[in-house]
Amino acid sequence: MDAPDTSPLRRHLIVPTAHAVTVVTLAISAMSACGSPSPTPATCKSAIAQTRKVSPVTGAESVVGMTPAMRKLSESTHMKMLAATLHTCSLDPWDQEVLRCITAATDAAGVSVCMARLTPDQSLKLAEAVRRATADDIAALAKAWAAAGLPAAPAEEEPTPP
Repeated sequence: MDAPDTSPLRRHLIVPTAHAVTVVTLAISAMSACGSPSPTPATCKSAIAQTRKVSPVTGAESVVGMTPAMRKLSESTHMKMLAATLHTCSLDPWDQEVLRCITAATDAAGVSVCMARLTPDQSLKLAEAVRRATADDIAALAKAWAAAGLPAAPAEEEPTPP
């Protein structure tokens, strides 16, 4: 077995070089972790755009007896709801976790799961904003619905304050 080489060349060049390679490797690893792009921040606008994409007004065309005017009113109500949601989110920005969740949702049920992550205060503010924005349309739709002789939809429960 060969004895270890203790020549000055080995001690001063090879060992420091090996150490430098280790330091450079660790530095590159650290820069990769720190320099890796963080997820793009989700915005209220991107979250609402995704909500609109995955939960368009559907079903209205399949309701027997629903007139084109009623469908149009239903679409208008939906757009007002989305606008109120965007406005509420913009006034009291929602947590990035919620916004990313909504932006990644693939269907209306997924959006609902994400919306359940809002704080109780944000949920109440949103419910009130949507109610104010859509009250007239909802009332008009209910009258048109009754006039057409369509069965009444079950009443939705009001959100319970925390």
